[in-house]
Amino acid sequence: LTYDGDPAQTSRQQERTEAAYAQLRFGYDEWRFPVEGNAGVRVVRTRSVSHGYTIFKPTYGATTPPVVPQFGTINEPLDASNHYVDVLPSLNLKADLTDKLQTRFAFAKSMYRPAFNDLNEYITLSQGITMGIGAQSGNVQSIYYSGTDKGNANLKPIRANSFDWTLDWYPGSGSSLTLALFRKNVRDIILNTGFTRSYKDLAGNSQSFVITGPDNVAKGAVTGA
Repeated sequence: LTYDGDPAQTSRQQERTEAAYAQLRFGYDEWRFPVEGNAGVRVVRTRSVSHGYTIFKPTYGATTPPVVPQFGTINEPLDASNHYVDVLPSLNLKADLTDKLQTRFAFAKSMYRPAFNDLNEYITLSQGITMGIGAQSGNVQSIYYSGTDKGNANLKPIRANSFDWTLDWYPGSGSSLTLALFRKNVRDIILNTGFTRSYKDLAGNSQSFVITGPDNVAKGAVTGA
């Protein structure tokens, strides 16, 4: 999509996925505690491509202090791609302990791909100046370089390992009591973080910009009963 007829206001994302799945069902009725269940595995290949821009449109005037590094307009296409393969096994088991007592166990690996807005590679840069106050009002105190990246094409999916265990008691017809325990370990959680990238000013000197954007920076766990 192009805004206002300006290609530099364009960002495009593409994603392609391919998957294969296999499942095996089994049962062991002759065991002391009969067991049945299934095991499966899903293999997923994902490829994402992002086309965006790096934009910097500084403005300088006669009042700009000469010590301030000056930049020309930056209007550069930004192309990035990423691909990854996930192997996602799962296991479900049920055992009959007695005719009124059953236990179940389940395990699964899962993944959640980044949303398209998180893959939106589009960087806008800015330059700021802090002037002194009072007697130092005409002096430059500091110069800072910052930026914002709307997305990150190199993001990995959020991945999780989930475990569930239940114990079911059926004391009579139409009644039951269940105890359930669960835990989920999650990694590669997407949050905004900072990184640096250097760009040259008109004098040919590199200046480091601190850019904020999404990245896989956190992990967590949920446990409950």
